[in-house]
Amino acid sequence: MNRLHFKNWIKDRYGISRDRNDGLLSDAIIHDCLEDAIRQVAKDCLVLPITREFPLVSGQWKYPMPDELIRIREAYFIDSDGTRIPLSYYSPEQFLAYRATDTDTTEDPGYISYASFESPVFSLYAKAAPIYDYIASSYITEGSVRTVIDSGVNFGKTLDGTRITPGAIVQNLTDGSYGYVEILDTITNKTSGTATSGTGNNILADTGKNFTLLGVEEGDIICTPSTGVVTGYAFVKTVGTTTLTYEDYHDPDGSTKRIAAGNTYKIGKAQKIRLSESAPHPGLREGATNDFTVGTTKATITGTTFTATTVTGSATTGAEVGDIAIASGGSHGKVSAVAANTLTVDMWVGGTPTAGEMVTCNVCDQYQVEGEFRTQRMLWIGPTPSASCALGAENIEVLYHAVPEMPKKDTDRIEMDERYRALLEECLEWKVGARTSKPLSEINALRQLYDNDVRKYQGDIYAPPLRKPLTVWGNRAKGGTRGIRFTYPVD
Repeated sequence: MNRLHFKNWIKDRYGISRDRNDGLLSDAIIHDCLEDAIRQVAKDCLVLPITREFPLVSGQWKYPMPDELIRIREAYFIDSDGTRIPLSYYSPEQFLAYRATDTDTTEDPGYISYASFESPVFSLYAKAAPIYDYIASSYITEGSVRTVIDSGVNFGKTLDGTRITPGAIVQNLTDGSYGYVEILDTITNKTSGTATSGTGNNILADTGKNFTLLGVEEGDIICTPSTGVVTGYAFVKTVGTTTLTYEDYHDPDGSTKRIAAGNTYKIGKAQKIRLSESAPHPGLREGATNDFTVGTTKATITGTTFTATTVTGSATTGAEVGDIAIASGGSHGKVSAVAANTLTVDMWVGGTPTAGEMVTCNVCDQYQVEGEFRTQRMLWIGPTPSASCALGAENIEVLYHAVPEMPKKDTDRIEMDERYRALLEECLEWKVGARTSKPLSEINALRQLYDNDVRKYQGDIYAPPLRKPLTVWGNRAKGGTRGIRFTYPVD
């Protein structure tokens, strides 16, 4: 059951040659309608039950749920003994009212709500050994006003591949202020120059460069112009020798669509975000500004050696747990333990530093970057957890129904059981009818046919295992078995 089957099926219904791709019913329209039909059937029949576990985080009562979620069926707290304890559901009003009087934290949460939607948080590329390739929040490494500077991350690479675009929100988690992204920028350039002939159609050409030898890679950004205030940026997609391709060009007013021959440019990792000064004005606390601060140096370490979570060397006193250790090469980590001439950090954001880099310890503002639109469902957990736990111990487990993956090629299988084939065909015919010139009466009839038949499938996912039919004769005890009337051994 793949995309090609449904495309051929609907063309046969409309009397269109299977190899034809034009007219009022193009392949593109069929693909769109099939995706609509898949979502419709998945929603109506709850065909894809999924379980997901995630660890509790100290002080955090909001947890993002995956975009694929259609409906939550149940949530459990798994205690230290491995027992699943169902969590009570409260309406948002009940949850907030109860939480307002129950401000204490607890090791064992007891209730949930999930009506809230918020802007999704970008997971940024961190290259932090051994496992933290992406992180949801980080720390400022250079103090500034209306500019986020973080030498450890790459804003051009995110976990799900989405791009940070103008209008995205930067939250200062330390002081509660926030602002809106205007432009991404670099700290140190890998190269700069002037676009030559051959530039256009999302291609940057420079006959005087070898982008591969210069270390340009996917996820780097191209900024224009090469000097002064950046007015536009794009993301590197593929790298050649004298050319590279890019995508998602952005500027504040949307007036420029691509880089043109003659434009100057610079390329590097995206480690700087400039915030907008125009409307919509940042929603700041009264009297606050978009200041991102790095405190004065409290301690230094020289003659260093590093592991994935430590730095050892000749250290001055003054470092404390919670400080941010910043290596001269740009990597940084949050200090979790202090010993004589050794600091332990949670991870090195930006990768493990090179031996010999000087390390300073500072108090730095924490931040995160969120999408422009509120599209991510949040699970509220109460009371607020008092301690964090590693995955696999005292987790939250959620059973939910998901939207299937959409087919991208004709040979891609539909992520549904074969039993839904006929229902999906009915739904596809209804969706296609709504996109063509069929009379409204016929469209309504197709929808009614689907609505009538969907009831036959809604219980399939919950059905118990099949057994022999219950009949008077089939339930009599047989030789060599024990039982009573209307019972029988399980096959």
